[in-house]
This record gives sequence, structure tokens and C-alpha cells, in this order.
Amino acid sequence: GTASAAEIVSGAVQDLDVGVIVGTDRTFGKGLVQNVEDLPFNTALKFTVAKYYTPSGRCIQGINYKEGGGLKEEDGRFQSTSVAEKDRQKFYTRLGRTVKDGGGVEADLKIAAPKASALEVTLLRSDVLGEFASQWSRKNQLGRSFEVDDSTYREFQDFVEKKRQAGDIKLDALYSSALSDLKRQLKQSG
Repeated sequence: GTASAAEIVSGAVQDLDVGVIVGTDRTFGKGLVQNVEDLPFNTALKFTVAKYYTPSGRCIQGINYKEGGGLKEEDGRFQSTSVAEKDRQKFYTRLGRTVKDGGGVEADLKIAAPKASALEVTLLRSDVLGEFASQWSRKNQLGRSFEVDDSTYREFQDFVEKKRQAGDIKLDALYSSALSDLKRQLKQSG
């Protein structure tokens, strides 16, 4: 997902034909300007004050909100529905390409999302990559021609191993299910 600002910028790049949007499908579709007002008892009220529009005039908001009404409690709540494909209006970029509103900014060039391994996901979720980068940048200068060399990679592996030994990151869990299955099959086979 993306935030409103990134969606509006990508919509403007697309509308003005100054770049190509590359992605897996389309952005989230958050095109609302919202304010937050503090309320008593450590609470707040978030409310919509406007919608964002791209240079072609399209609104990328993907959800329609409707105030409820009626005598029953369930009818009094706000209702939300996704913008239906049939309700998406056509707009044109500066060079005449067709683009649609509602439901985010659709990628000009669609690519498959890369598949992350269980190890990559674990390292990302644990923020070990960020911690290593922070530690590395205290001792090293990042230049324009930076490349990860064998030495830096080994340093990262050592950093991860120290984190694992300290119990800060659990890598054994990545393979525990597969190892359990293997043990079970070995027992069954005799």
C-alpha cells in the first residue's frame, strides 16, 4: 500500500506523461485530505475535509463513504463500499492515454511482485537489516559507487549470527516445521 502523497505524485507523473508507473497492479486508493482534532479523555476525531485530485482531474479515492440513516441501529452507521469498475470514469493524460479515477493509480507497466524467502521476511520483520545498516554507517562512508562486497556480506552474516546467539532473532523457527515433518516421516519409515 501507499500513502496519499505517493499516490498523488504517481498520478501526476502519469497524467503529465513525464514518467512510467511500474508496479504489481494499482495503488491503495487513498485520496482523502483529513484533519485530526483532539477530544477530551485522550481521544481524537479524524474527519475528511477534501479529496485529492490529479492534474487530469481524477480522484484516486477507492472507497465511497456514505452516511447511514434510519431508525435501526445498524442503519445509522456509516457505510463504505469500493468504487465499482463500472463507476470508474475515464480521463486522459497530456499525451492522450486513457487513465481512470477511483481505486488508486493503475500501473502503466505491470510486473510480478518478487517472492521473499522466509529468511528475508524474518530479517525484515526483526529490523536486523536496519540495525546493521545503522552500525555499518557509523564506521563507513556511503559513496556513489557503493557495492556490497564479500567483506561487507561476511560482516552482515556475523552480525546476524551474533543476534541469533543472543536470542534477538529466531532463525531456527524458519525450518522447524520442515524438520518436524522430516522427523515424522523418518519415524514412520522405520
